[in-house]
Amino acid sequence: MGVSLLPETLPRVNNIGLDWPVMLFALGLALLTSFLCGLAPAFAAIRTSVNESLKEGGRTGTSGTGHVKLRSALVVAEIAVALTLLAACGLFLRSFEKMREVQLGFRPDNTLAALYVLPQQRYATQSAIDEFTKTLLNNLGQLPGADATGITSFLPAAGNNWGTAFTIEGYVPPKVAGLNMAAISLVEGDSFQALGIRVLRGRVLTESDNAGSPLVALVNRRQTAAPGHAGDLHAVDDGGGRGR
Repeated sequence: MGVSLLPETLPRVNNIGLDWPVMLFALGLALLTSFLCGLAPAFAAIRTSVNESLKEGGRTGTSGTGHVKLRSALVVAEIAVALTLLAACGLFLRSFEKMREVQLGFRPDNTLAALYVLPQQRYATQSAIDEFTKTLLNNLGQLPGADATGITSFLPAAGNNWGTAFTIEGYVPPKVAGLNMAAISLVEGDSFQALGIRVLRGRVLTESDNAGSPLVALVNRRQTAAPGHAGDLHAVDDGGGRGR
């Protein structure tokens, strides 16, 4: 019932549900905690001599010394736990605020993303896929309020596990050097403008960058710091520093 009140645009809304093993574990843990907490005063009552307690209480006018120490210990423990939780909560809120201030490198607000899969039988050739992509981008660009449209194989911060090793022509790495790895994302259209990704140097990819043109790539700042790269490498390389 609660899931039906959530917006359909919420990611993985259909996967939201109760995990019954977790619910049973939490219920069992709550019952076990209540049982153990009830055992302490029960054992204390069993070990307490009624005669001695009455004598001690009669002399002091208060409860027995053992009970006073137990209550004092419980109060100290409760205060210590409360202060610990309060400090942890403060640190969590501070970390959350710091995380919100981190520059993501892209603009997620006012951006709509969707996933689609083309049927293989209908789009068996690359030309058919290219024609569909061109038509899709053209139709999306004509929608009211659409400033930029694009297609990418992976969205930023969505978990890109498609990586490859690369080397730079003319660079001989040391024998003990590891492989240079890069995560690859295929883009088309105005993906960078739609996501608000700024190009620091060079240019963005255009329609002229096709199968018949020189190979180009757009890399991030960290990638330019890989061994073998020049420190002032442009974001887009028009073939002068090809990689393989």
